[in-house]
Amino acid sequence: ALKACADMIGSPYIQNNDSNINNGYPVFEWQSKPYEFLGTGTAEDPYQISSKAELEQMRSLINSDFFNKTYGHAYYVQTDDIDLKNDSWTPIGIGYDKDGEFNANKVFYGTFNGNGKYIKNLNVDNTVIDAGLFGVVDSAKISNLVVYGSVSSASALHGGAIVGKLTNNATIDGCGFVGNVNLSSNSNETISAGGIAGIITNGGTITNCYHNGKITSSKNAGGILGTAEFTQAGTVTIENCYQANGTITGNDDASAIVGNCIYANSAKGKVNIANCYCTNDTGVSESSKNATSDNTLTLSKSLLKKAFEDLGNYYVENTNTDLNDEYPVFKWQLFTSTLKGDVNGDGEFNVADVVCLQRWLLADKRIVLNCWKNGDLCSDNRIDVFDLCLMKGELLKQKN
Repeated sequence: ALKACADMIGSPYIQNNDSNINNGYPVFEWQSKPYEFLGTGTAEDPYQISSKAELEQMRSLINSDFFNKTYGHAYYVQTDDIDLKNDSWTPIGIGYDKDGEFNANKVFYGTFNGNGKYIKNLNVDNTVIDAGLFGVVDSAKISNLVVYGSVSSASALHGGAIVGKLTNNATIDGCGFVGNVNLSSNSNETISAGGIAGIITNGGTITNCYHNGKITSSKNAGGILGTAEFTQAGTVTIENCYQANGTITGNDDASAIVGNCIYANSAKGKVNIANCYCTNDTGVSESSKNATSDNTLTLSKSLLKKAFEDLGNYYVENTNTDLNDEYPVFKWQLFTSTLKGDVNGDGEFNVADVVCLQRWLLADKRIVLNCWKNGDLCSDNRIDVFDLCLMKGELLKQKN
């Protein structure tokens, strides 16, 4: 029984699953051996995250008082799509001890590159202060990642799919979230829910990001960011972002892009909202109008679909009825290949496409057909084993 009671004993003891160390009884963190990722954690050779288990290992090391000094400041790259299976998710960089005291040794300071992959079935529903895939990020960068799932909490103060709380000029770039955020805390403190981030304090940046879904908060709600808060001078920039296909509801302030701007003690903070659009009529809340340059487009839906040129070079026209209801999207969201047989969208037709389609037909949930219409060789507007046979035949013809 003693081997399983590390949580009962509490800090500084941890669970020990290595029978070679102290016969499997609880040990101090510094006695345990950290997980060995591929890579060395540098910018040139980042730690590689390829599965749910490795993402959980990453989280454990970053949320560790002892190991955070190494792993909390490291570089990571996601090398495969990850399914979190709707298991209750504790954020990476939880930021606080069990007694609610802030702990700088449990914050993420590093760089996470999603590498164009996705994380699906995120389910944040536990009792944390900053809820999201990441909890508290400080001077960090998170990029190139799409998340599917939900963030729902009756106790969290800040919640966003990518990050709960972003501070000290941290950056989120090229990320998307498809799902809902719902914070229902009755706390007298600032409650902030956003599609990408819950709150930014004293400066930070969100660029080239989107959210498809609903935001509901007992106080402040924003389609991209819940609240921009300043206790000292700083700049918050929200640029080239969009909110689509969902309502934004906040009991205090609600807005399509940024829910609220708070300037405590007359802090000289600056909020720039530029080149953004939304597909609902939530508009911009009175509080978020304190932003210095809010040119968020809230045109009628018919006009908005043709507004990609007004939105600048980051957006492109979208004629794909299966993607964002034909509203403008980022270039990185489109797979433009029309090459016959190229179902993975890499611009080539080869054995990789045959393997991709075969695994998809076998219900491998890790496989996504980025350009499935390229594989419809039977021209019947669907993909099945007959198309696979024709693809194999076409590939054999090329070899001959």
